[in-house]
Amino acid sequence: MNDLSIVLGNQLFNPQVATELTQYPIFMCESDDLCTHFKYHKLKIVFFLTAMRDYRDELKDNNIDCFYHHLNKESTQN
Repeated sequence: MNDLSIVLGNQLFNPQVATELTQYPIFMCESDDLCTHFKYHKLKIVFFLTAMRDYRDELKDNNIDCFYHHLNKESTQN
């Protein structure tokens, strides 16, 4: 059985706590729907995605397995 823990973009807690909360690899996903569900300011979207990517890097720096799915670059929605 392959198990994953899911971390959403609004759940970016101290990466060292992740080892206490889960023994499974962490999955994070940038969602086109997340960025287009409401008409967000573009800087808010950039901030949100940057925070998620920085968090992914922190997890990896702390030797925590993290599977990260990037937003589709060919998306044309505004």
